[in-house]
Amino acid sequence: MATLRDIRKRIRSVVLTRQITNTMMMVAAAKLRRAQTAMYQTGPFADQLDAMFNALRTGAAGDAFQIEMIRALLGPEYDQSFPVDLAGRRVMRRTLVLFTSDRGLCGAYNANAINAAHEWLKEYEQDDAESELVCVGRRGARHFEKTSWKIVRTFESFDAGFNPQLYWDGYKKWRDLGETPPAPESLLSRWSGDPDPRLIQGYMRMLRLFELREYLVQRFANGLNKETFADGTNEIQLSYTHYISPARSRTTTIPFLSIEPPASDGSLSRVDYIFEPDVRSLLTAFMPLYADLIIWAAAAHSQASEQAMRVVAMTMATDLAEQLIRGLTLSYNKARQAAITTEILEVNTGAEALRA
Repeated sequence: MATLRDIRKRIRSVVLTRQITNTMMMVAAAKLRRAQTAMYQTGPFADQLDAMFNALRTGAAGDAFQIEMIRALLGPEYDQSFPVDLAGRRVMRRTLVLFTSDRGLCGAYNANAINAAHEWLKEYEQDDAESELVCVGRRGARHFEKTSWKIVRTFESFDAGFNPQLYWDGYKKWRDLGETPPAPESLLSRWSGDPDPRLIQGYMRMLRLFELREYLVQRFANGLNKETFADGTNEIQLSYTHYISPARSRTTTIPFLSIEPPASDGSLSRVDYIFEPDVRSLLTAFMPLYADLIIWAAAAHSQASEQAMRVVAMTMATDLAEQLIRGLTLSYNKARQAAITTEILEVNTGAEALRA
């Protein structure tokens, strides 16, 4: 039977654990609000942009529009001499970009994302095309490193709960001018105007976002050329957790880049679009933004889902700790009362013995 001292130590230990879980719950709630703000700012626009381009690709006749979209996304470094021939091409390698977290203690968030990735891999396992993974988040990479599936690159998880407007315009200016973005330590000296205190941290996060986008585009470009196909892919899909509410989310897989146009589900009617000034100018302006926003929206949804599940998990842990503290306190009081009763009985027994 546990002594009073043991029970007191156990109560102190559980109280400290409750303080930790309660603090983690409050921190996750603050991060959830920031992630929700970032998601609501970019999510609807990204969804509409994705729906518009899917409608254009589905309704386009032949491969000409698809080729123009690919060239616009590849950028000016790939001139017209770069081979983009989609006639008779089929997917030989597929890449899944899996979004997970770097840390645990977020309920079933990582387990659900990993299970969705396994389902995607099994779906194409019997296909002639190869399947590979790009892991955004150490939890997913740590899991698939123990399996036979190939991981071509691992990125740290994105913290999307920040305001991209602080440095989006500056990064775009350097990118359009063809200049190399400055290192984080030299950013403040090159930034025009009064810098925000959160500028450095957010800028480093945005650099990781653009690094992922440029890596995926480069890998897709390598897949278009037979000489560089060993380091390339023909199709890229994004697997992330779509945030619905603090108590509800679902894993989702969406197409990002492919040499094949999306299959029409019959819900989209053929529309003849009028492009001004022309198709190439429009796509050159929109395709880099489209790629950035699709990845950004996936990261924002994943971050919001992760923090929402962490809030729920830490709230449950705090409640369980309080229940355990109440049970231990009751056991402590019972043991203390039993000890006092035993001492009183011993005193009375001794007194009776002396009187006898």
